[in-house]
Amino acid sequence: MAKIKAKARAKRGRGRPRGFGSVPRQFKDRFQKFYYEHRDRLNRERRASYVDKKHLKVCVRCKRKVVKGSIFCAMHRAKSREYNQG
Repeated sequence: MAKIKAKARAKRGRGRPRGFGSVPRQFKDRFQKFYYEHRDRLNRERRASYVDKKHLKVCVRCKRKVVKGSIFCAMHRAKSREYNQG
């Protein structure tokens, strides 16, 4: 039984897929091109926004008040739990 699980795990692979993080030679559309050209700035802005919202105790996905002990409002917390369960 253990050998079967080990083989299945080996086939799936672990970690990130090959080529992850590298810039593609040809872009699928203009949005992908924009992202790769500006991703450092975009990621800095997104992280800063996330930290600010967390400090103000506002949901990081919308602007509602967070549930105690969470970074999400009641609706997004429920959605997150629903997604993670199945």
